[in-house]
Amino acid sequence: MGSMRKPLAEEVHARLHRMIVDGEIPQGARLVEAQIAKDLDVSRAPVREAVNRLIQDGLLESRQYQGPTVVQLTLQKIKWLYDLRVAVECVAVREVTRRARKSDVRLLRLSVADIRKHARRGDLKAVAEAESNFHDTLCQLSENPYVQSVNASLSALVRMALVLDNAAYANPELIAEEHEPVIAAIESGNEDAAMSAISEHILSSLNNFQFRAPAGTSGK
Repeated sequence: MGSMRKPLAEEVHARLHRMIVDGEIPQGARLVEAQIAKDLDVSRAPVREAVNRLIQDGLLESRQYQGPTVVQLTLQKIKWLYDLRVAVECVAVREVTRRARKSDVRLLRLSVADIRKHARRGDLKAVAEAESNFHDTLCQLSENPYVQSVNASLSALVRMALVLDNAAYANPELIAEEHEPVIAAIESGNEDAAMSAISEHILSSLNNFQFRAPAGTSGK
């Protein structure tokens, strides 16, 4: 039959996915299928299918008497998420440092340059996307399929956390600077230093987030 446009449910899923990850649909918000169908000018069937996929993605929760609701990243959930990030990215950075390829370092520096560029423009959504890209790139460069798989499953939730975290920076360019020690450690070829750098980067971000937690993210 030749190439066809993406199924409507897939388009609705992609659009809602991005709106949730970028914070356009806030955490804790209830999704009303009829309203979404009306807003997107589609029938309810593709919306229902997209919502079910978003529940599988972990971005929506199905609450009794409330229907599908955007996941609320509490401090406890963010702690769990960031602890897992440390475990996964320590494996990734060890492999990248062990190989010490100049091409890998160049790709990571390009990601940091993107963070800095968007920070200077004050585009915090783009900053979060570029920062997420840095960590995704690190995991891809590890060439470990299990690291890549786990990272892919966490990526959307990490982006949601980054959107909240980065909004509190007085100077968003500091977000780019926080990634430089990781690259320096990789360039040094010291695996222990690289694992320490990525761990400190992720967990210091968590500590900052706890200190200046946005409204609605406290508790368990």
